[in-house]
Amino acid sequence: MEVSNPLKMYGLYLEAVNDYINESYGEDVWRLIENRAEIPHLKFVRHQMYNDNLILRLAKAAGEVLGKTHDELMYAFGVYMVKRIGNYGYERILKVLGRNVRDFINELDNLHEYFRFSFPKVQPPSFCVEEECETSLTLHYRSTRKGFTQFVKGQLSQVGRQFYSTDIEVEILSKEETEKMTYVVYKMNFDNAAFKHARRSRRRRRATRSCR
Repeated sequence: MEVSNPLKMYGLYLEAVNDYINESYGEDVWRLIENRAEIPHLKFVRHQMYNDNLILRLAKAAGEVLGKTHDELMYAFGVYMVKRIGNYGYERILKVLGRNVRDFINELDNLHEYFRFSFPKVQPPSFCVEEECETSLTLHYRSTRKGFTQFVKGQLSQVGRQFYSTDIEVEILSKEETEKMTYVVYKMNFDNAAFKHARRSRRRRRATRSCR
């Protein structure tokens, strides 16, 4: 696992990790993890920049203390990050961004552009929907970060549950890492009702044109 990442991230991610450990396992466990990760006692500042490797070090230390894998913890961190988003004042924006899961996923890059107003130094990934059908869509994720594949998977799953009351099973179809890029293809399995509606609308429009 790569932990020597020179990229920076905002403290709101580390604040969420801190809160997740405290709420799930208690402050004493957090102190054990903090010490094992060799991180000084910090109160993370939401708009301050920190090295990416801090969250990976915390995941590694938490795994040793709690007996969990890196993937399990990064997935849990991603889920919790979405749960806490309302406390950061962004829940309304997430709901407005898309009326359904399909719209939301297609607007992910625009969401990160919006966050630049509050977090101008953010280094966002890119997302692209390639294929979709009535029961799934395929999402391509590219990022200069390493080690966050499960974090994103947790976020995608929780967005469906929290904002759209939709259960999403997220599969990782492929993953490639180079020195400068992580490229992951996710398959999101869910009731893609919006796709069905869009397809019916296209059929009606074609039928209308053919009658003229």
